[in-house]
Amino acid sequence: MQEINVDVVDIVLVIDIRSSMLATDFSPNRLEAVKKTAKDFIKERNGSRIGVLVFAGESFVQCPWTVDQDVLLSLMDEINVAEQSYDGTAIGMAIASATNRLRHSDAKSKVMILLSDGSNNAGELDPLTSADLASNFNIKIYTIGAGTNQDVSFIPGRGYIRNEIDEATLKSIAKRTDGQYFRATNVAGLEQVYKTIDALERTEIEIKEY
Repeated sequence: MQEINVDVVDIVLVIDIRSSMLATDFSPNRLEAVKKTAKDFIKERNGSRIGVLVFAGESFVQCPWTVDQDVLLSLMDEINVAEQSYDGTAIGMAIASATNRLRHSDAKSKVMILLSDGSNNAGELDPLTSADLASNFNIKIYTIGAGTNQDVSFIPGRGYIRNEIDEATLKSIAKRTDGQYFRATNVAGLEQVYKTIDALERTEIEIKEY
């Protein structure tokens, strides 16, 4: 009996980089915690094609699809919060941009992992409209809300900001695409989210045969 992979999984990590990701409720801050846990996830997904898209008020491709983990990890290190002119949270546009890349995939399993710490306040597309579009292309979206349950979080140099994760929208996005929503309130929680997603997707591509 042997275990073989029958289908690749194509994954796009969609990461919020608005200025609030500098909040220190995660150590050393939200963005650095997200980068570290995402890199750990990438290291465990040997063989999967993974791309990275970052967004604030606009979306940017940080790394096109690749199986080259060294390239992925290097480009992950270069992610910083958006410049002030691009600040905001355009979740709908980010989903649409990632969908535009995944829709051409011939993989059996197409996955988007969307992490945000805010609510949609920019862009031309409503997040749920974009989720329906992704669903039409059989793209599954796992959404992650990152931030503590406190009302405010501290950002060095900017003072306190109000936490405004739109859990209702993130839950709806996941539900419409047959994905799941997760809430991470600390680094350990974030690590567990990625492990859970990793396990869920691996069960779809591994089979045993004689």
